[in-house]
Amino acid sequence: MGSKIPSVGIVVGQCRHNKISVCSRPGGMAAGYSLVFCSSMMGMRQRMSSLVSIERCGDSVKRNRIASVTAVLCTGWLCLVDGLAEEPAAVQGTQVQRTVLGGKLFRSKVRYLLIHQCLHCHNPESREGGLDLSTREALMQGGDSGAAVDARGSRDSRLYRMIAHQAKPYMPKGGPRLDAADVQVVARWLDAGFPYLEPLTAETGTQQPREITEQDRRFWSFRPLDLKPPAVLALTASPVGRSWIQQPVDLFILSRLQQAGLLPAPRGRRLQLLRRGMLDLLGLPPSVLEQEGFSGRDAPDAWPRVVDQMLASPHYGERWGRHWLDVVRFAESYGFEHDLDNPNAFHFRDFVVRSLNQSLPFDKFIQWQIAGDELAPDEPLARMATGFLAAGVRNADIAKVRVEQERYDELDDMASTISNAMLGLSLGCARCHDHKFDPLRQEDYYRFVATFERTIRGETEMSIWPGETPVTVLVAGEGLKPLARIYNPPPAFYEQTWFLRRGDARLKDHTVLPEVPAVLAQPGTSLKDWARPAAENSSSTFRRARLAYWMTDVSLGAGILLARVMANRLWQYHFGRGVVATPNDFGKRGSPPTHPYLLDQLAHELIRGDWDLKRLHRQILCSATWQQDVLGAPRTARDDQLFRGHRVRRLEAEIVRDQMLAVSDTFDRRMFGEGTLDEQQPRRSIYFRVKRSQQIPFLGVFDAPDTLQSTPVRVSTTVAPQALAMMNSGTVRHLAESFARRLCRRGQGLPEVLALAYAEALGRMPTDTEVLDAAAFVTSQQAEYRQAKPRIMVPPAQDATVLWLDATRVGQEAVGGTSLSRWLGRNSSAEVHAIEGQAPHWESAATTLKQPAVRFGPLPTVMRMPGRQTLQFGTGDFTISVLFRVDPAAGGDNQILGKDSFSGGNSYTGFFFQHRAEQLRFSTRDLKSGKGPVNYLDSKSRLRKGAWHRVTGLRRAGVLSLFLGEGDNADATMREAVETNVNNSQDFKLGDMDETMSGAMNGQIAEVLVFKRALTPEEVYQVHQYLQQKYLVVDDVAPLEKAMADFCQALFCLNEFIYVE
Repeated sequence: MGSKIPSVGIVVGQCRHNKISVCSRPGGMAAGYSLVFCSSMMGMRQRMSSLVSIERCGDSVKRNRIASVTAVLCTGWLCLVDGLAEEPAAVQGTQVQRTVLGGKLFRSKVRYLLIHQCLHCHNPESREGGLDLSTREALMQGGDSGAAVDARGSRDSRLYRMIAHQAKPYMPKGGPRLDAADVQVVARWLDAGFPYLEPLTAETGTQQPREITEQDRRFWSFRPLDLKPPAVLALTASPVGRSWIQQPVDLFILSRLQQAGLLPAPRGRRLQLLRRGMLDLLGLPPSVLEQEGFSGRDAPDAWPRVVDQMLASPHYGERWGRHWLDVVRFAESYGFEHDLDNPNAFHFRDFVVRSLNQSLPFDKFIQWQIAGDELAPDEPLARMATGFLAAGVRNADIAKVRVEQERYDELDDMASTISNAMLGLSLGCARCHDHKFDPLRQEDYYRFVATFERTIRGETEMSIWPGETPVTVLVAGEGLKPLARIYNPPPAFYEQTWFLRRGDARLKDHTVLPEVPAVLAQPGTSLKDWARPAAENSSSTFRRARLAYWMTDVSLGAGILLARVMANRLWQYHFGRGVVATPNDFGKRGSPPTHPYLLDQLAHELIRGDWDLKRLHRQILCSATWQQDVLGAPRTARDDQLFRGHRVRRLEAEIVRDQMLAVSDTFDRRMFGEGTLDEQQPRRSIYFRVKRSQQIPFLGVFDAPDTLQSTPVRVSTTVAPQALAMMNSGTVRHLAESFARRLCRRGQGLPEVLALAYAEALGRMPTDTEVLDAAAFVTSQQAEYRQAKPRIMVPPAQDATVLWLDATRVGQEAVGGTSLSRWLGRNSSAEVHAIEGQAPHWESAATTLKQPAVRFGPLPTVMRMPGRQTLQFGTGDFTISVLFRVDPAAGGDNQILGKDSFSGGNSYTGFFFQHRAEQLRFSTRDLKSGKGPVNYLDSKSRLRKGAWHRVTGLRRAGVLSLFLGEGDNADATMREAVETNVNNSQDFKLGDMDETMSGAMNGQIAEVLVFKRALTPEEVYQVHQYLQQKYLVVDDVAPLEKAMADFCQALFCLNEFIYVE
């Protein structure tokens, strides 16, 4: 069968399995073992360093890469393989290459296709049609219809014809057709002799669920509460007296400190505790009046009374609501590449804030989020609560063949978030296989998922309060119309939940019914035990209602685990670290509790207090443990674990901003309602709209959470961009100026104003040295501003200006007095003409400084630039700046300017500015017959009607940027999908943008500047300052107020402002 190699007494040949083989017997392959070479072996003369495996047909024996000289055990023979003296005649190079290719295809692609598309039916157990594809030998035996493969190649193989849909039955049976590329891969593998590098039997069959043992149920987080009292040394003999103990939790902390031979830190200063408490509970700094009021109280109950006042504040719900929104991955958009808006998701945020302020019992808080529509269908808050299930990620564009897989992905988002947020378990890790560490089985996962089988994310109309006009609310429930998608093929849900092998919707094994994880179920109980009488005329399955009751049942359900998880979260947010350091993972891979009896005591107090979170807050803040001062020495990991001394913590992104807002004179305390992406909005940061693909830049710099998944602990970094943001952000500067105005209005002397600034910003009075240093700084800055020369009102880059229209120097031919037929450019012969019968009007005193502007609308009034080849930028850079105002009575679509060829078809090219839904859209596009780039850059900030707006849009190297207001930072940016040519044969227009009049502007334009290059950020800022000084604001701010703004901004940049002790 091959040539002998006398030196080692082995034979090289080709067996019937089409593998290059080395055998220990001269008679050939009777033993059936093969040595298989990788693709680097191009000839048999080279050394056999590329040997990769030893196999027996249908039974993998060994896999190893063999270098140079290797001893190989083959059917009991020890063979020495070093090299070959000559090329065996029976083996040709083409055959070697063909076989090597077949092995490579098997390993890279075919093996996966066989396992995921075929093996669930054609394995040794099921053998549907009599065919088994688990081994090469079984494949060659064929099935009931005869041979499945042919040695002559794929064209003669029945297997190929069935997967190519050339012969019936078409395969895969009952599933989508294989991609053409996958069919061709299988064909090449068949042509190469269909080698199997390993049998596939190990991948087949249904996984047997692991048995849940009593040892599993005795894991610390699954056990009943253990209320063992702490062992504390006699306090009379301790340096810490009995008076140190303020709350029961202190005993547990003191016990561990004594065991470690350590003492707690002293009590913090009064104002230090006030600021810490205000930021902890409310996320706002204490006012001067609050500081003075607490400082003057010496009664023993002074601090508990302050805590009660803080817990009664409506700002409590805003602060602690933000924590819960982190945990449940709340956002107001779908995520994924389209990231469609969920405009009515904000009602869930409002539910969370209202519920916390109203002290809704936490068990009901949880029940309503899971099944509010089933438990309290007539309670608006309960319906709003189901937005928890609806606000997860959602793919907006799915193919028809992906509908079922996407549905399982949606169910996974619900189930995984509930298990993480409420049970502290990573049940989602059991989607494809049993959990690798925790006693959570794949069967448990799909039974849990089945609870939400018919739950649909949708919207409904309801009145939030009796008698109010109904509004649209994002909810989850049964029988709803599903949320919109770009492409949304049916069905919205499937009537059966399947156990999916490897989580693949194409690999269905068996159906499952709703049930809870076995390790959490009491023996002899079932989820059906929590069934309650259904409401009249309800068509719901009430599966989620049963789950909600089970989740909060402290006797037979998961209520104790839920209480442990939530008590730990409260402790974590107050101390910077939980008793369990992994708040979303109470399993074996999570951290064990540092104080297990303390955790059980906290959970017991939560349950015993009717699930009142405020009661637990009060116990924690009134404890000596929480009131400790920071340590004088550097903090160690052991200090953290023992809760010795208070940690210095950087404030979250929202609280950094809210502090600045609170001390300004623009703070708007209105609660609830729709959010916004406008970074200048004056409400608390919780009222920003949370768009998954468009984070508020300032919040992102300070580690705002990723809303694609639960965020149990926020990352807290200290990096240079944070300092740069505090020094250069227009938002920070605006708030510093607002703070300075508020201080200067007090009419006091400079030392008193500076002391007030310290008290408002830092929660304490300054030292004498700090007042002297601050006064010297402000005096120096004031002198600089007095000497500063007035700025010259001239725009930059005039050499690059290709169009400059200025309403203060309008050249006009009067038609009816103020009608404008022609608007001459300032820097050249460029001009725009009114379309006949559609002339706008020139108004002499339109802007804030009574400067003129050109009035477009309310009927279509349009001006255009003669010469259709003008303003042709191709794929190059350009910049457009404009000062405009949209009339308060205008519609929702106002086209400011543009050069676009849209005519109602599916081919259009050009660029434009459009004011729509109180946002500005800057676009470049080049669509030909429905194909080509369409780039829409929408402003993050809102541009309200009735106000004047300075706007610059530019393209630099394929990147679009929008600058608004001061122009100091880009409001929004995006990269064009592909290089976009904006040239067309249309006129450049003002008051419109294309060939139709459907969106003609109703408003005013004061000035337009078009540049043939991209302006630098400094030049954009200069343009915006020029427009402001000329049309909007006289720079009459007093030098003292400017200097104070510099000082206030410096206070914002202090660590003491951004961190809390």
